[in-house]
Amino acid sequence: MDLNNLVDFEGLSTEAKIGKIVVLVAFVLKIIGILFSITAFSLGPYAMMFAPIGLGAFWTGIVAGLVVLSLIGLFLIWKTFEKMASKDFHGAAIYALIAAFLPPIDIIVLIGSIILFVSPEAKKK
Repeated sequence: MDLNNLVDFEGLSTEAKIGKIVVLVAFVLKIIGILFSITAFSLGPYAMMFAPIGLGAFWTGIVAGLVVLSLIGLFLIWKTFEKMASKDFHGAAIYALIAAFLPPIDIIVLIGSIILFVSPEAKKK
């Protein structure tokens, strides 16, 4: 995917522009969240020293699962941008909607997908 397509707003309606910006902000925030989760995951063995037996491993497992699901959501948001680049806003909204409901639930992507669904570009095929 070309990075110029991320900021290409020519010929788009206001709803499509807003939806694209909201999904882009969610993409950046998801990357930051994944980096923080990886940091928390790396602190898991140290948490085992201070936690009761088994609780540190439980914490590490939960964080590792959330990192994997967040990476899947990040991939789906990337596919959303590819669909928007090919002017398929309905398909982009579907990818964003799926990414929004993966745990942890992402409200910003959900708002972006709803805005993309109501855009005039999503209604025409």
